[in-house]
Amino acid sequence: MDIVLPVIMGLERQTAEEISALGYDPAQIKLENALVRLTVPDEREQLSAAVARLNVFCSTAERVQVELAEFEARDFDSFFDQTAALPWEDWISAGQAFHIKGYSLRSQLFSVTDLQRLLKRAIVKRLQETRYHAAAHVPEDENGPILSVRFAFLNDRCALRVDTSGDSLHKRGYRTEANLAPLKETLAAALLGTMRWRPFTDECFWDPFCGSGTIAIEAARLAAGIAPGSTRTFSGETWTFLDSRAFSDARAEAREAEDLTPPEEPFIYASDLDPQALRIAEANAARARVSEFIYFRQADARALTPSKMKELSGYDRMLIIGNPPYGERMFEQDEVVRLIRRLGQIYLQEQQTLPAGLRIGLISSLKGFEKQFGRLADKRRKLYNGKIVTTFYQYFRALPHTDKAAAGVSAD
Repeated sequence: MDIVLPVIMGLERQTAEEISALGYDPAQIKLENALVRLTVPDEREQLSAAVARLNVFCSTAERVQVELAEFEARDFDSFFDQTAALPWEDWISAGQAFHIKGYSLRSQLFSVTDLQRLLKRAIVKRLQETRYHAAAHVPEDENGPILSVRFAFLNDRCALRVDTSGDSLHKRGYRTEANLAPLKETLAAALLGTMRWRPFTDECFWDPFCGSGTIAIEAARLAAGIAPGSTRTFSGETWTFLDSRAFSDARAEAREAEDLTPPEEPFIYASDLDPQALRIAEANAARARVSEFIYFRQADARALTPSKMKELSGYDRMLIIGNPPYGERMFEQDEVVRLIRRLGQIYLQEQQTLPAGLRIGLISSLKGFEKQFGRLADKRRKLYNGKIVTTFYQYFRALPHTDKAAAGVSAD
């Protein structure tokens, strides 16, 4: 059986690496557009264990879904008949409510509302035939466990899945407050992973635009060994076709890996110009159980030079990851341009070189970012922050690309 993990487009390989690190065979992991697929045995015990561990331990996936079937359907009759032939009585308990969502892309069956209605009828028909009788009312208890059924049509092929996560996995439970333009926790974790940052080394971390603190908190949870989903619940653990004990076992496994002993000296720093944002960030860090891992400071990023940050932290090596304002919601575009220019002025030395020991990762939706910053990125990755198309610009080589940088060519 296949477990499917929807991810932010561009993070497929990173999520696959997380799954492999959990001990699953890379040969059983397949990457698709905005999806990672893991094939596991159909046995209930092994399926339940994999679903539970992926929900608890994956930091970059958005959801964990079990794929029930996949088939071609070019007309409504074919879709209905193939759906009604599936053993829904094995997946839906007597009286259990089931909700249906889905999408259709580049397919002859494109009406989502019609597909929802038809899928509901097909499931009801199957349950009537196997559990009740042809004219029976199929009861649904909306106050009990709810099964979320998802359909995904692409190029006339339909995949039917059930969502085991409930709330999206970016909802770790600690961010009950946010500033105007927060990063999702899954994206924040991905930025750290992309830059290959590791705690307890000779390289500290600093977010000069910390906002509600998400990137710094994800860094601190990584340092403390706190699994992303260790303190939340999942819809799948209330279903009868999955073993709820697997979720308890996964949480116990996560707890054993935790070490909340704070470091003697901080190596995770977070700053923001807005004192209200810092108040929110500190409260979120407390809920995340990592307050003592992060040093918060009110500061204007435009005045935080690398030498100043090294002086304040005592570290010679530093990774800066930041989410500067985009302009869509907080600053006007001309203000964003001026900000990025200023960052380039303070982060880059003569001839566009990086100061010794400094690595930088900045996520932005600004077109022409590299031109304004003053140097081409050493690496860039297109990512979606919600519905906003952004690019994560990474700088880690001391010297710039001399072939294009001198000409001011942007590689957006």
